[in-house]
Amino acid sequence: MKRSASVDLRTYSSDSVIRRFTPLVYQLPLHETRKEANLSLLIGIIIQKNEEHFGYKSPKPRPFPKLPMKLFHNYSVNGPVHIILHAYFQAIGSYQFLENMPREQIVSLFRQIQEALLRNNLLQYPAVCFAPQVSPDLRSQLAQILQEHNAAVVEQGSTATHIIVPNVQSQEDERENIRVLQTRDNFAFVHWWNYPESYDTW
Repeated sequence: MKRSASVDLRTYSSDSVIRRFTPLVYQLPLHETRKEANLSLLIGIIIQKNEEHFGYKSPKPRPFPKLPMKLFHNYSVNGPVHIILHAYFQAIGSYQFLENMPREQIVSLFRQIQEALLRNNLLQYPAVCFAPQVSPDLRSQLAQILQEHNAAVVEQGSTATHIIVPNVQSQEDERENIRVLQTRDNFAFVHWWNYPESYDTW
């Protein structure tokens, strides 16, 4: 199994994924022109562009962090996928599959998607607390990175969404561990320990 943040668009051509878009078709603008298969592929491509333009290997400077992958796993009406598609069609108006779209337009599109998610309380910026064991020098370095990701540093763990603690994993332990998140047919969707959710893969 290969660890990667890349997107396999074949996943979004499978019947089991396409069926998840059925409740959303009639909730979108111009629903009579929307097809489940097209919506599924569009979301796959949006995820791909999210990684290409805002992910770890994307060109710098990045205008803002990429959207968390967990948003793309909720297909409920008024959920994140619904809001992302609605914002896309409001901004673009048609099935432009983004391949030849200039970077400036991609950035503008994702900014509108991000604002729509924030308005609907579906996106929250992290509030990060440092454990006492984290050295002042490391805190200073990490605080700069957090600022670039729109995260706030808080003093109390009770108000934090994330707590940073020193890495206690043995450097001699080179095993890579995974956790199964869900299964479908003969496939498993897994999370790699010590990696962000964008590396979750089938």
